[in-house]
Amino acid sequence: ILNCNLTLNGTLLLTSGDFDVYNKILTLGSSATVSGETNNNWIISTSETNKGTITTTRNLTSGISGYTFGNIGIAVTTTSVLGNTVVTRSFEPVTVGLYSGISKSFTILPTTNSGLNATFVFYYFGNELSTEHNPPDMVMFQSTDNGATFQQVNSINNWNSGNLSGSLTDTALGSFGPNNIWTSSDKDNPL
Repeated sequence: ILNCNLTLNGTLLLTSGDFDVYNKILTLGSSATVSGETNNNWIISTSETNKGTITTTRNLTSGISGYTFGNIGIAVTTTSVLGNTVVTRSFEPVTVGLYSGISKSFTILPTTNSGLNATFVFYYFGNELSTEHNPPDMVMFQSTDNGATFQQVNSINNWNSGNLSGSLTDTALGSFGPNNIWTSSDKDNPL
């Protein structure tokens, strides 16, 4: 369990068991990475309230291809120059009405946030889903008003039942949106 806010400048290597950020902030430095995160070794927050986060700021001065922001759980491809980009991974499931999303969401705040024509990939593990989620039916949701409302995003789901992991891919993304939150739920539990 992470017991204080921490800035990591190297590699967080997950080899056996989970890494619990609890209610703290893990900041990945400009070249720090997460390695070895799987369905069996994943980053979680077990805090009942005020769940922890992982955040990183990367200064992107050229186009990027499959850029993972230190393997934080997403990948982005775009020819646009995003500039200083802050990505935060949160662990509180988003709840709208009767439905809750998975225990992972992202806020992505690039300096350049329009005309991106980007491919955005959101990675998830089976352990991040609740019993109401059916992995092959997972879809991506986006909020552009700090979570007041969510819209389903046209995304392609690639679920691997062998290693219990999946990805959701949105292509031709023009903008991450202002005040954005990205998460996932299944199509029968829309946000």
